[in-house]
Amino acid sequence: MPLSADDEPGWTPVMLQRLAGERERWWQQLDESTRWLIDSVAAYAESWGPYTLVGLVVQYAGNTRMVRLSERQEATKRSC
Repeated sequence: MPLSADDEPGWTPVMLQRLAGERERWWQQLDESTRWLIDSVAAYAESWGPYTLVGLVVQYAGNTRMVRLSERQEATKRSC
């Protein structure tokens, strides 16, 4: 969720601060989730059955973590 401009009508400073805090919380959850995906991939990937699916799971876990760590613009990260 993009932050609103400080001068956008209808947004008070309090709401902008709350939204920024909530957005940061979401980013932290995303960071924790991608860490868990990559750290735990060995535990859950093999339960997916065929080797092709296991490869996709491992690739997905790695890709999501790398996107999160990248220096890309946030808008670009959201579209990945």
